[in-house]
Amino acid sequence: MTRPINKEKRERERKVAEAVQGKLSGKYESYAEAARRLGVPESSVYARASGRQTRTEANEYNQLLSAEEEKELARWIRRLTDSAYPPKPYAVREMAEAIRTRRVIGVNDASIRRVCYEDIGEQWVKRFMNRHPELESLIAEQIEAARIQETSRPVLEKWFADVKSIIDEFNIQPRDIYNMDETGFSIGSIKATRVIVDRTSNIWYSAYPGRQEWVTAIECITMDGKVIPPMINF
Repeated sequence: MTRPINKEKRERERKVAEAVQGKLSGKYESYAEAARRLGVPESSVYARASGRQTRTEANEYNQLLSAEEEKELARWIRRLTDSAYPPKPYAVREMAEAIRTRRVIGVNDASIRRVCYEDIGEQWVKRFMNRHPELESLIAEQIEAARIQETSRPVLEKWFADVKSIIDEFNIQPRDIYNMDETGFSIGSIKATRVIVDRTSNIWYSAYPGRQEWVTAIECITMDGKVIPPMINF
């Protein structure tokens, strides 16, 4: 069993990989410049560029999933994060089990079980995340699924264009333009739970069906700083 990699080591490995990629892509003129810009030892960058394995890669034979299988699992988490349905830890563990099960398709059958794996333990997810610093466990902010489904770039662009046309047409002044901030919670909804997200997506919420029963607080402030007393809507 591999030992967990602490956050500092994970961050250093990420920066070393970024330095190598930056040189190969032309972002940096040399590995030395890349190391200096990212604050990592030149020796580590040169060693990685010459093909030295990371600690995770070197210990791959001790892992339940191969490096490529773990990358695919991380990509699956990123896709779910982007769709606002990040998985819970137990779902990640179940997906890992499913990936492992695929290895024995065609080996085991109904009459005989030639390959057998022990169940993946609860602590495996934490070790998996240690090997993938882009992943993070957090309690996501909940958002109603309908808000995600009805939001797209064309819809938002049209909204901003319509607002601008109204401001221009009626010569609306900043003191008459308000920003409204809405916060609330859905009555009877399940309490937010911990999920695993890809932090590079910058998406921190989780969709849920929701019931149309809300307690909402609305605050308004104008562009010149005037405030309207907040409204509570039951």
